[in-house]
Amino acid sequence: MFIFLVDCYRNAQIMAAQEQDATKLKTMDFFNQGAVDARLAAQNMVNAIEADGLGTVFLGLILNDPQAVIDLLALPQLTFPILGLGFGYPDDQPDLKPRISLKFKVGEKAYPYHKDILPATSDYDQAMTHYYDTRDSNRRAENFSHYVVNKVS
Repeated sequence: MFIFLVDCYRNAQIMAAQEQDATKLKTMDFFNQGAVDARLAAQNMVNAIEADGLGTVFLGLILNDPQAVIDLLALPQLTFPILGLGFGYPDDQPDLKPRISLKFKVGEKAYPYHKDILPATSDYDQAMTHYYDTRDSNRRAENFSHYVVNKVS
């Protein structure tokens, strides 16, 4: 397993060694840059691992208790665990999880607004209900809309 970090600590050390102010490293701009870099590195690692025939899974659950991960890994200030990546040889070939239609993700010259979102996503809700109901492990009675409500509530 790999844990990908936002790492502004290293650059703060470089700034300190040259007696320069590192205050900007504590801004959301630098955090977001580090988060994007970490996610791109994780995706590149997935590409390499899967090219060798192994399976991968992103582990967002490390964000459920980031302080525990920080403590476990003895991370210094200005670092933050953003994403985990598990990998190995899969025991089986699970069905691919359905993906939401591009009409909800891609707009042409404007945001893809949907005036009545629940009817618009009903096909995806049905596909996710079927997916969760028929998979071999971790079955659950849930669809996309329920997942969103439970996650945000």
